[in-house]
Amino acid sequence: MKTKILFSILVALPLVAGLTGCKSDDETTARPAKERLMVVGGNIVQFRANETGPTSEVNISADCRWTVNVDTGTFGDDLSVSPRQGNGNGSLTIVSNQNTDANVSRDATITITSDGGLRQVISVKQTAGDDAMNISTNRIKFTAEDTKTEPLEISSNVNWTVTRGPSSDWVHFVDKDGNQISGGNSGTTSLYISVDKSTTDIERTGYLVLSYSGKSINVEVVQDGMTNVSLSVPSDDVRWSYSPNEGIIRVVSNAEWKAYIPSAATWLHFVDSVGSTNDHAIAGVGNGEIHIRCDENNTNRDRITAVVIIAGTKNPQQATVVVEQVGNTSQQPLVTSVSLTNLSLMRESATFLLNIVSESVVGEFGLVYSTNNNMPTTNNSQVIHLGSGGLSQGVVGELTGLEQGTTYYVRAFVQNLTNNEMLYSDVITITTPVAETSVSELTSIYVGDVYADFHFSFVSDEEVSEYGLVYSTSNTAPTTSDKTVKVGNGGYTRSVLGSIKGLEGSTTYYVRAYVKTATGQYIYSPNMVTITTSSSTTEPGESDNPDPQLARRL
Repeated sequence: MKTKILFSILVALPLVAGLTGCKSDDETTARPAKERLMVVGGNIVQFRANETGPTSEVNISADCRWTVNVDTGTFGDDLSVSPRQGNGNGSLTIVSNQNTDANVSRDATITITSDGGLRQVISVKQTAGDDAMNISTNRIKFTAEDTKTEPLEISSNVNWTVTRGPSSDWVHFVDKDGNQISGGNSGTTSLYISVDKSTTDIERTGYLVLSYSGKSINVEVVQDGMTNVSLSVPSDDVRWSYSPNEGIIRVVSNAEWKAYIPSAATWLHFVDSVGSTNDHAIAGVGNGEIHIRCDENNTNRDRITAVVIIAGTKNPQQATVVVEQVGNTSQQPLVTSVSLTNLSLMRESATFLLNIVSESVVGEFGLVYSTNNNMPTTNNSQVIHLGSGGLSQGVVGELTGLEQGTTYYVRAFVQNLTNNEMLYSDVITITTPVAETSVSELTSIYVGDVYADFHFSFVSDEEVSEYGLVYSTSNTAPTTSDKTVKVGNGGYTRSVLGSIKGLEGSTTYYVRAYVKTATGQYIYSPNMVTITTSSSTTEPGESDNPDPQLARRL
């Protein structure tokens, strides 16, 4: 019985083998997958130690739904991947912070899985060994009255130093114990930043420079400007005899201020704390005193000028003190006359200095102005009465309520009571600035052999980038492509004294003022001034007649 069974099995084996060997080609060929999931361009993403994302996009080619799982490995929270799911073709954005560890490289794994079970693996690597630094913020903002400190977190794998940037002496930095520091070691450090109270009405910007391994990171420190600039000058106008004299002008202010003497008034000087004279300008902060000194007047004519004090920039406050000095002889009667000087020009106002010369009592005096009559008089133009009576005197007058962007013709007048004749000064033409950014006309103050003085002003709704002068010997409309003298940076409204040095003697130059806006636009003065330098170094002498441009350098 067992034998029959065994024999049957042996007989059946070839049949089974034959049946097996007869399977069709369709049954033995692998069928293609129903899903497609691929990473295009390679499965490795490499960061340098000091590099941050996003990387170039990692592209996915797929015809199915897929999800992303991230093992951040040694990256920890410094790695982010998005999106975490998709359908069909797509891309991944991978972002990493700097690797601040100079000794340890970092690895992470990104796995992309389809609904049908297909997988793609991306390896993310970041090298070690680069010097690196991270900071918690690169910009800190303070108010004008701020006295608190703001922290700055610094993470670095090397030693570092900290210094102030240009014009940043109002910015201070200390450690957690309040001690001034100059740098730190590798690791994480907290730096505490404070600022002085602002003394200007414009926003100011300073910098801290963090330096490491030949590289640097700037931290911008910004402070709002004051909103309540005040200025007053309780001092009376000054009238001196012809002999040398000294005096004091008292200033009451809560802000920075500058004082100017017109360059034509070479007989009047500022005096500093050690008794030295300064013929240009001085500055101060808060309440203070301005010491002035005059030379002896060796002429038979009275002479007059003004000291102008300006506080603030965006909304400037101005005060003017008239300084007069009588002549020391009077060999013949003085002829009554009046001259006019423009002291300042704003959007809707302008300030002038009238110089009345007379040995007899005069009648009415004041200003006349017009927008269409270039020779205004009291009969055909608008009249501003400033007073009546007196002998030689200096008077400050102001035109208010002017239209922006408008040209005005202005003259001073005085009535000679001897014959009731109305006497007039030369005409001064002014053009008020307009909103946005505008530049006034440029005025030449002094021209020597290698040096020239100019004055202009500008008004801007936004703080400008820079301002200065452009000049050429051949281009009658010079631009910044020609020779340029940058006078200053920043400001909203300023009265500017600019100087060009290193000129050639006996040479004609064409000069314009310019302002560069925050957006990079250059705006030029509406006029071009032509000057010809002298052939010697002779300084300008004293003139019998007051210079009608004496205060244009303000």
